[in-house]
Amino acid sequence: MAYQQGDYIEVKDKLRLAYDRWPDMRIQESAPRIVEVAGDVKIEITVTIWRDPDDPMPAVFSCHEVYPGTTPFTRGSEQQNCSTSAVGRALSMMGIGLGSPVASAEDVRKASEAPTGPSEPPKQQFRTTTPDGGGRRSEPTEKMLGFYRQLCKRHGETPRPEAEASFDVCRTEIDRLQDMNQ
Repeated sequence: MAYQQGDYIEVKDKLRLAYDRWPDMRIQESAPRIVEVAGDVKIEITVTIWRDPDDPMPAVFSCHEVYPGTTPFTRGSEQQNCSTSAVGRALSMMGIGLGSPVASAEDVRKASEAPTGPSEPPKQQFRTTTPDGGGRRSEPTEKMLGFYRQLCKRHGETPRPEAEASFDVCRTEIDRLQDMNQ
């Protein structure tokens, strides 16, 4: 079944419906985390939605967005896009807008722009084993190094030579720098 852009209820409209239904509803967004999913670096946002202050089982939903964004629409607004997707999907799971598909309008736009035909397998960055599966990776990938250097720059730190030479040290430093954001 093909869906048209008009088949989707935008998150702003889902929010309006949800607040009409639950006037005391509250939404909390987690601090963004940078994670690896299927070899790609992504930003992760988790939202928790309480229908009222005494809600015994709030809705909790996480979403991922490629980081850094790959289009002019997503680059620089990855966190906002991810947050909006997480809220919209959590509201759908709560029964808001169930007459519409769960994907966001942004998801539909991305899918319509995606090339057709066979796709390339995901890049295997941040793998803990060598690409041939022959052993444990000892050096960080170029993608890891770029991300590590970006985090160092953001926090005013100089990249450590040991982190640039060792997969495990680089991974530890990335985790440490990410924790500084929380």
